[in-house]
Amino acid sequence: MARPGEYPALSLESAREKASAWLLLVKQGKDPAVVEEQARLAEIQKQRKAKDNTFAAVAEAWFKAKLSKERKGRQVEVGVRSNLFKWADRPISEITEDDVFALVKRKAATSHHRTLATSLGTASAFSSGQLTSAFTG
Repeated sequence: MARPGEYPALSLESAREKASAWLLLVKQGKDPAVVEEQARLAEIQKQRKAKDNTFAAVAEAWFKAKLSKERKGRQVEVGVRSNLFKWADRPISEITEDDVFALVKRKAATSHHRTLATSLGTASAFSSGQLTSAFTG
């Protein structure tokens, strides 16, 4: 947010538009500073929610809830981290079967059969929504 005296943070045209918007809010009985703060907080909450639905966030929840109790949980976690965390910042709902297929195809050319099977099973669970629905609201 630009403050008085900061130049050229706000152009004259932008300042006029902002002043007009603030005057309209005042005429409606609203405090422009409060309205801007509410909009800022809503944007922060939106960004947090988006971050909570990334592959990394869902995977971390899965590691804690499910894998920590499994005999080979740590081994699977290491495999997920090394093979699937290139998707870390992607929203979980945007990881498609095509993404999983491309990963499996690459892995098939370079990996041991057991590693491939573990990656395929884990990636399929993430992309099919099994884990998405379990760890995202």
